[in-house]
Amino acid sequence: MRNEMPENVPAFGSNINALLQFLKLGDEPTIISPQKFSAVFGLDLLTLARLADVQPFAVMQTPATANLQLFLHNSVRLICASTDISGNVETSLFWFRNHHISCFDGQTPLRLVTAGRVDDVIRYVHSLELGWLG
Repeated sequence: MRNEMPENVPAFGSNINALLQFLKLGDEPTIISPQKFSAVFGLDLLTLARLADVQPFAVMQTPATANLQLFLHNSVRLICASTDISGNVETSLFWFRNHHISCFDGQTPLRLVTAGRVDDVIRYVHSLELGWLG
């Protein structure tokens, strides 16, 4: 598996498929590039390693590490769910990093994914789509 330096991050607008294509590691269809993820999500690689509960070297040397890929995939799943409602990838990325959700004790979606609560947050997002505001 080769390391890839992120290229300039494009604006994705409403095109979630463009985000998914951009995040791929080379020709690996199921591996997300940690470098590209960190560029898109505005995280440095050391923070990404801490959030994914992996050693910092894993981010660069073994990007297919299970814990790392689980964190990356769960984060992207949540961005996809949020974009279904917001209609904009960048809006969803900002929400993911910065929005404090009151019914989750004021934690951000990023912190909730780190805590293993991605499915709870996705259910919350779907409830918003249906009009429930908790």
